[in-house]
Amino acid sequence: MPLLYLLINVSLANTNTGIHFSYNSTSGWEKINKEGAAYINGGILELSNASSASYCGWATYNKPIPLVDNITGMPASFLTQFTVYIKATNTTIRGDGLTFFLSSYPRIELVNPCGGYLGLFTADNKMDSSQNQVVAVEFDTHRNDWDPTTNHVGIDVNNIYSVVVRNLDDTIPGVIYRKAWVNYSADDQTLRVSLSDVQSSQEPSNTFLSYKVNLTQVLPKTVVVGFSASTGYAAEIHQIHSWEFSTTFGSRKNAPLKAKSIPLIVLVFVLCAIGVTLLLGGFGWFLVWRKKSLKKRGDKRDLPTKYRHKELVVATSNFAPKNKLGEGGFGPVYKGYMRNSCDEVAVKLLKQGSNQGSKEFNTEVETLGKQRHPNLVELFGWCDEKGELLLVYKYMPNGSLNSLLYDKHRLLLWPKRYEIAINLADALCYLHTENEHKKIIVHRDIKPDNVLLDSSLNAKLGDFGLARQVGYSLSANTTNAVGTRGYAAPELFQEEGRIKPSTQSDIYSFGVVLLEIACGRRPVDQNLVQFVWEHYGRNKLLEAADERLRGEYNVKEIERMMFVGLWCSHPGASERPTIGLVRSALLFEDCDLPVHPRSKPIYRSSLSGQSFDGSAIAKLFNSNGTSMGRSQEAIGGA
Repeated sequence: MPLLYLLINVSLANTNTGIHFSYNSTSGWEKINKEGAAYINGGILELSNASSASYCGWATYNKPIPLVDNITGMPASFLTQFTVYIKATNTTIRGDGLTFFLSSYPRIELVNPCGGYLGLFTADNKMDSSQNQVVAVEFDTHRNDWDPTTNHVGIDVNNIYSVVVRNLDDTIPGVIYRKAWVNYSADDQTLRVSLSDVQSSQEPSNTFLSYKVNLTQVLPKTVVVGFSASTGYAAEIHQIHSWEFSTTFGSRKNAPLKAKSIPLIVLVFVLCAIGVTLLLGGFGWFLVWRKKSLKKRGDKRDLPTKYRHKELVVATSNFAPKNKLGEGGFGPVYKGYMRNSCDEVAVKLLKQGSNQGSKEFNTEVETLGKQRHPNLVELFGWCDEKGELLLVYKYMPNGSLNSLLYDKHRLLLWPKRYEIAINLADALCYLHTENEHKKIIVHRDIKPDNVLLDSSLNAKLGDFGLARQVGYSLSANTTNAVGTRGYAAPELFQEEGRIKPSTQSDIYSFGVVLLEIACGRRPVDQNLVQFVWEHYGRNKLLEAADERLRGEYNVKEIERMMFVGLWCSHPGASERPTIGLVRSALLFEDCDLPVHPRSKPIYRSSLSGQSFDGSAIAKLFNSNGTSMGRSQEAIGGA
């Protein structure tokens, strides 16, 4: 009885209660998730800043907001007020704007949502309401094809074309500084926007903009609320100086059930709560039992899960052709869904009878399986039943850096390119110096094909089939060339392979990748290092930048990336920096930068003293331009 009484009281306490929070320059923004360019600066929420061209920023409340009371079925009303400050750095070219938005929880990560898409849409879904679940009030400062004017406030419902719009005049040219009030009434299903002076503490009686919409029909029952801002060609300051938000639940006339039925609802809820408690207890016991069972099935300590073959057959629909993501040198890769863990996975099926494939399998499990870092591809598990070797990875929905960098239909914007470079530097710092196993791990095949991108375009370094722990299992008498044409360090192919792969050879490969990210050119199509070095020698480094970017990049960042790329890809291994120096240079931290010669140095063997140019080294590769005995697949790639 005491438990029943407590449950009834808890149930009644949770009925018709709303959410309220308030932030300003003195109260802190501790429960706000900040993504992209967003950060807190002196008590002000910055969504972009004066130097953030082609950037997006998001700031959202860190808990879900219910739009419907789970017990009574009543729809929610809400009132929010916030102080918005927008300042153009160039009053001639402005952009792009800021929004207050509600969307599905958690917020869906999008590919290239900056510029005119305001951080909420993409080129593919901007006009397709069936793909979106978002309602927004936009403060738009740049006129795109779908905009009626330059400076306006609009209400967007599931696409970027505002259903209602009203011009907004600047009191000061290039500056918007107002307090905005957004009020949604569940009673009349109307969203209202009002504007006032920043000092006002009362919602204005005059409505600036309104639109009749039933939020429960266009949004899910639980949403995320917050702000987004984006810039395109021009930088613009987007700030929120204060934010208050509260919800209440609509009048009982809107509730689907009568008031007299509430006690019955509470009773049903109590019984369901007891049942759910018992069910969760049983499920918890099952998970503990299963974890112990899986641990027993693993035959190596600290390694990922050992899966049963039938689990992977079910996950991939018996390796159905429709789930095939691609084919590498050692076998195909399939997309799968693990029902027990609700994880999307990529399953690499290594070819039978391949001795090299078996070695790759063991290396991948023993190396990647022991490492945990946000910028390494996560190896979930493995299987060696029925004469097959399978590796199970976390699925990467955006494929490889190689596929996206050269995609004819999508452009990888500069801010994300620079983030990817930092991600890779972090991954190499971990492998070379910081991993918890205190081992120096040499990857040996760093290239865009082995850099995978998650839903937020965060980079994950993968494919560890060639990786080695220095001083553990790598012989100085290695005879097989390792790496991929265009990315492999020149010293690996001299003196019949007696120079073993090292952190310096990884640095060389990373340097080539940096140049490729900045220039948008494949190193196998031309001598990329030579190409960039020639432009550097003529003081024309920006002319080597990717033409598809059309100059939309941070000049200091792209020059720094190419400079560091040349530093890393120096023909002399002893002249290359450590990954720690590379990371510091990319982050513009204090470090000593070298003075590059105006022409590319010629490689000189440290063992024989013989000089080589790039054409001589290229002949050591096979004719199709791949690594010797290597797969070029990207796990989870599109």
